[in-house]
Amino acid sequence: MAGAPTQAVTSTATAGSPRSPSADAPRTADPAEDAALRLGAAWSACDRAAGLALSLTYEEVSALTNKKVDRKDWDSEQRDAFDQRCRELTEAHARVLAAKVMRTEHHDPQSDSDLKADVDIAFVQYVFEQNGQASMRGSLVTFVKTPSGFKFIAKH
Repeated sequence: MAGAPTQAVTSTATAGSPRSPSADAPRTADPAEDAALRLGAAWSACDRAAGLALSLTYEEVSALTNKKVDRKDWDSEQRDAFDQRCRELTEAHARVLAAKVMRTEHHDPQSDSDLKADVDIAFVQYVFEQNGQASMRGSLVTFVKTPSGFKFIAKH
């Protein structure tokens, strides 16, 4: 979190109390923001099982791409990304307050030969609370639409 750009925010959507389980994250009208809030709550609670359930699985990515994906590497990268966010939030005594979709993209196999199927992507900006202050900071986080909802992707 240190060194990341900071921007003041006036958002009122929250992801629950500090260290709340992801199931307690409020629902939003936007399914990508909803998934992002639930993932943010999992990060804040260091609930790896909930976080990985909201992450794109090896089977899901394999169904979307023609690229070779190594299962061990994929699973490791997803776990490592979760653990890093948990560690950052814990060390900074911060939590996710809100999530906002900043942009979306649609990709299809006709224009991208690496794809097996159409892919909808949402790029989400998180709002963090630290020391009583809310701010947008950090890089955009990527979510891919799957039949079971939007899922976090650590690598793309």
